[in-house]
Amino acid sequence: MIDFIADKFYYLFLGWIVMNLMQRRYKNLGSKKRNATLIQAVMIFILYIGAMIIREESLPVKWIALPLAIIAAILYFFRDKVLPYKLRCINCGKRLNTNEIFMLDANLCSDCNSPHPQNQGIKSQEKEKEGSPQELN
Repeated sequence: MIDFIADKFYYLFLGWIVMNLMQRRYKNLGSKKRNATLIQAVMIFILYIGAMIIREESLPVKWIALPLAIIAAILYFFRDKVLPYKLRCINCGKRLNTNEIFMLDANLCSDCNSPHPQNQGIKSQEKEKEGSPQELN
């Protein structure tokens, strides 16, 4: 297991960095998910470096628990930042495509995210509700 991690996770790390670079083209539309892939890449790198140290220093395999504990702590305390992905539209529940899952922060399907007059009316009504003080009767 240690040899597999030490040999192969470098390429997994590079793949995550490439995905992060692909997300840059969406600029402000995908900044949260771009940050998430960067944190995920750091977690992969922590596991890779841990496995390399264990293999090169001939430490017992049980020491892999240390980088795994660090990764588990990162996942626990920063779970909202590390895993912002949704499989379904938060508005209508329709399944999202791969681009919408991994690249765009809105977690909306193309129908809900499009500038239809119907959607604009809903959004403008929501803004009016937020902007107007509530009346007490």
